[in-house]
Amino acid sequence: MTPDHDAPDAYSVRNALFERPVTWRLQPARLRIDAGMKQPIHLDYADIVAMRLVYDPKRTEWNRQRCTITVRTGERFSIASVTYLDVIRIAPQTAAYAGFVRALARRIAAANPACRFVAGKPAWLYGLMLAAPIPLLGLPLAWLSTLGVKGRDFLFYAGVLLVIAGLPWLYTLFRHKPRSFDPRAIADDMLPR
Repeated sequence: MTPDHDAPDAYSVRNALFERPVTWRLQPARLRIDAGMKQPIHLDYADIVAMRLVYDPKRTEWNRQRCTITVRTGERFSIASVTYLDVIRIAPQTAAYAGFVRALARRIAAANPACRFVAGKPAWLYGLMLAAPIPLLGLPLAWLSTLGVKGRDFLFYAGVLLVIAGLPWLYTLFRHKPRSFDPRAIADDMLPR
């Protein structure tokens, strides 16, 4: 396998405040995970059966993404695109994360052509995300109708409510849509910008 000269061969991240930093290293035939005081974990690329890219915003981390790899045993490992510096500060690592994930996907694909490469939430969870706003929007609309708002005024207020609540929801739906991807050419919208 030829080395990926356009991508870093290592990526370090602290996924959560109370976790030690983890360094992921691309080696010729396997991925090495160094997690502080623990012994390094070695995962053969051929043993990785799934790779999922997910838009995963948390409170102040609106552009957070996560790459989860699953090995034959069912064990999962996650790499975040942001790192915790301390209690208050979180740093995005957009370019390093995107380059590392692209190189990792190419190596996995070369070693295991049967690996599933997917982006977005699982289909069952995406279905719940589609249905969730129905009762959430229904309650304010019912409340508007109890205020005696009728006719055109009701349609106006309902439209404003749907636009205010609907735009962020639509953006989130777009980012979470389940789809497969080509590991040799990951689309830019699947990685942080």
